[in-house]
Amino acid sequence: MSTGSIQDLAEVNVHFKEKYPLSLSFKAGTGTFVKGLPVKVDTTADYQVIPIAAATDFPIGYVEIAEDQYGRITVNTFFTAVIEGTVKTAAIARGAEITFDGTNPSSGPPNVITSATGNVVVGRSLNNGAAVGDVIEIGILQSPYIK
Repeated sequence: MSTGSIQDLAEVNVHFKEKYPLSLSFKAGTGTFVKGLPVKVDTTADYQVIPIAAATDFPIGYVEIAEDQYGRITVNTFFTAVIEGTVKTAAIARGAEITFDGTNPSSGPPNVITSATGNVVVGRSLNNGAAVGDVIEIGILQSPYIK
């Protein structure tokens, strides 16, 4: 029997607090990294970031902890998860907008393609998929969008 009371929202939503933003460690590319600086995927090396340089650059997050003695920085990303995807039809470049193509294998990671106009962009490629069948890592965005 309901008492008409409302559940404590802090208890209801607590599981969301640890999922976003996702903090990830990346190699530092060229540039000066300070806390709060927006960064993007560096297209020259896997798992490397550089500062955004133009209003058209797509940031993947912002610097949380500046470069350490190992040349790595911690980024508060706009991702909710990092998953693997199998390159379906053509090579996928680092930093590319990613779309699930809708055909999924019976086992292994879902098939992914580079997003085209009208596709739903679900994430960004963090490493280079040089050929069809390669497995890449994808940062999944909290809010997919139509390209």
